Amino acid sequence: MRRRSDSGFFGIALLLGVLVVSMIGAISVRHYTRYTLPEMQSIDDPAGPPWPRIPSGLRRPSAIQIGDTLAVSVKNNDDLTGEFVVDDGGDVHLPLLGPQPVAGRTVEAASAQLAAALAQGYLVDPHVAVTIVRSPARTIFVLGIVKSPGAVVTRDELSLANVLTLAGGVAPAASGTVLVTRLTDRVADVPTPVNDAHAQTLMFDLSSDGGVTLRDGDTIYVRAAGMIVVIGGVVNQGPYVFEPGMTVAQAIALSGGLREGGTTRGLRISRFVNGVRKDISAQPATMLTPGDVLRVRARMFSLEPVGWP
Repeated sequence: MRRRSDSGFFGIALLLGVLVVSMIGAISVRHYTRYTLPEMQSIDDPAGPPWPRIPSGLRRPSAIQIGDTLAVSVKNNDDLTGEFVVDDGGDVHLPLLGPQPVAGRTVEAASAQLAAALAQGYLVDPHVAVTIVRSPARTIFVLGIVKSPGAVVTRDELSLANVLTLAGGVAPAASGTVLVTRLTDRVADVPTPVNDAHAQTLMFDLSSDGGVTLRDGDTIYVRAAGMIVVIGGVVNQGPYVFEPGMTVAQAIALSGGLREGGTTRGLRISRFVNGVRKDISAQPATMLTPGDVLRVRARMFSLEPVGWP
């Protein structure tokens, strides 16, 4: 009797052991892995950064240029007051005075210079004010991801592509379109904000509109292209520049393709929808949008696809 009971006990114990081992194996195979991407912390907005902020202090250069027309006002002396053109030598010619070199100087410095010259035997304590009323020089502000953002000053008529070249060119991650803001009532002395109520807003495609002529005082905004992020079962996880028309399959290829164990089954996209991230299923032919985070599964032991909770 004891031998039969012992045999039955050992049989039951063996069966339970097999079941436990099977369950452990199944749990191991179906292990769920969470993927993290530290690089995401450096991407404030994967959908693309906002239009570049205007740096404080960026203004139209105030230096007098050759060809500028200066309004010179001498207090209580109408004979010396008037408009004068800066000649090719950089000089301005006022009555009583010989040529006065003013090109390259600010209007404040030119005012002090002319007052000092008039005080040399002509007037007692002269007060002179100089302003630039017309100038052949054009100032165009360039902001965003270019090598040398700031003010581009030229006497030539320039196209959009010319100005961006003078600013050092756009970065490889630049968007294919740029925004140009232009004041409708006056020429800008400082960059014109995108949301300025008095500005005309123009959008240009660099691939086709690069030859458009810009105006004095225009502000060019060069924005970064939108980004997508690929994580999971690919060779090179990380952020990539979004290209219009990009599909999931193209994003996987851009990230080096599937790594060992990677699969296109169970693809997921984390996407901004009305400002809120949503998790949606995807197929290789699914079109991506800027800001998408594509998650690619990787098999564990080449049996079951790894998923995400």
